[in-house]
Amino acid sequence: MASPAIVQEDDNVGGIRWWSYNGSAWDLSGEIKVEVDDTPGVDDTPGRIVFSTTPDDDDSLTERMRIASDGLVTIAGDLTVTGNDIKGSGGTAITMDGSNNVTIAGDLTVTGNDIKGSAGTAITMDLSNNVTVAGDLTVTGGDIRNGGLVPISLSGQNVTLGNNLTVPGQVVPGYDPGIIAQTILSPSTATSFGITNSNTDLYRVVWSSGDTSTTDPKVQFTAPASGKVMVEVDCWEEDTSTGGSGPYVYLALSTTGDKTDIPLLDSSIVGTERAFWYAEQEQRGFKSARFYVTGLSGGATYTWHLYARRWSSSGGSNILRCGGDYPLMEMRVRPVYSNAAIYST
Repeated sequence: MASPAIVQEDDNVGGIRWWSYNGSAWDLSGEIKVEVDDTPGVDDTPGRIVFSTTPDDDDSLTERMRIASDGLVTIAGDLTVTGNDIKGSGGTAITMDGSNNVTIAGDLTVTGNDIKGSAGTAITMDLSNNVTVAGDLTVTGGDIRNGGLVPISLSGQNVTLGNNLTVPGQVVPGYDPGIIAQTILSPSTATSFGITNSNTDLYRVVWSSGDTSTTDPKVQFTAPASGKVMVEVDCWEEDTSTGGSGPYVYLALSTTGDKTDIPLLDSSIVGTERAFWYAEQEQRGFKSARFYVTGLSGGATYTWHLYARRWSSSGGSNILRCGGDYPLMEMRVRPVYSNAAIYST
């Protein structure tokens, strides 16, 4: 008799099968088998138990559950609990009532990083306790509860917080939950942009002195479902004129970032040109502009660049500055969800 050979991982080492007569032949209806679950060795023969059944309108087995050598139980289909409780050694761990509300008596601990569904990873948790939901998070009831309290209440699209909203880190992508995109320019060395005097063209803001490595002003964002946003621009501006009336300074947003200048009526201009500042001679200060834009495609990505011009019959120039001893320059995009009309007068 030949000497026995060592088994290999995934070898079938025994099992039980059940056969049913279908009226003309015998078909498999179920099986329990034991397989080698890992590489075996001396005093080391890991095994797993695999449970299989034959589905309706079929004659072949489908695995339904397995118990691995480490005790991990994997269920291939849905887990249905006909009672209301799932119990552990300490008593009832999870309770489900007739309205499908689920109450966890203790903490829900996932020793791995993922909670997976049939389509793949549904929820991922990293080492910094960040939780990422791959799809939509749907709450069919009205509340998200904590120990019987209601810290978050949902009604339609309205969200009510029962107490404080605490964010241990920065709210991404900006410092304000109402901001969907933000560009902040504050180089250590002051940089500037001289605005060209023109009655026909707009000129892309490009830092031409100081820290020229600073990113040119632009914002990139994903449009909200409403298709409406408010873009805010804050920066330091000054007029070097020494006499005569101050110039008009205009800002505009454009979808193109590869042109030094564009016509006033260029098709790339977003919305309409905005009068930014009527400067007095030798005036300087921190200024703001606002652009209200509608008609965007919700979910689409947009990149808008900043353009400027001045118009004046007098001499002098106007300059944008940021960094160093000057304030930062900031561009923000806020979603607009209201259906109320916004009027300009």
